[in-house]
Amino acid sequence: MDRYVGFTALMVIGLIAYPFGLRYFAGSYVEWFLPFVVILFLIGSFLVFGVRIGKRIRVLSEFYNYFASYRDRRGVMIKAFFISLIVQLIVIGAVYAITLGLKVEISLLPLFIFIPIISTITTIPISISGIGVREASFVLLFSFLGISPVQATAVSFGWFLSVVVGSLPGLFEYLRYKNR
Repeated sequence: MDRYVGFTALMVIGLIAYPFGLRYFAGSYVEWFLPFVVILFLIGSFLVFGVRIGKRIRVLSEFYNYFASYRDRRGVMIKAFFISLIVQLIVIGAVYAITLGLKVEISLLPLFIFIPIISTITTIPISISGIGVREASFVLLFSFLGISPVQATAVSFGWFLSVVVGSLPGLFEYLRYKNR
């Protein structure tokens, strides 16, 4: 549920920023990627939860039942959405801080569109933790802003390292409490 709500918040951020940042990649195939992903997400959500197809497909039934348990907990879902929104905004701010630290000249606005796209692409299970896919996505999208592949890769790697370092306390806590 956390991932679903977080992804929803990420898509909302991208959609809000999209009309304002369209000038960065208008006329390219990237122009339609975010709307395409949002439409697929909405159709998939409608099929699984609205039509309740998830209830009928064995592979999805456990997933569906888990989500259905939150159907009557709107308050919890709204709070989770706003917390996810804040977390996603912090992620975008962190990437922007990395660009500033690396002296990569980029405005904040395109990151509100690029980070949702990059996050979506890195969730496709074709590499371990999105390694390589994330870097290629940064290089491709940052190229629309005139940023070199070396700088884009450095930003991507900086973001990855910040996530790894930020996750280490959780790893230590997991190892400490896993047998309890």
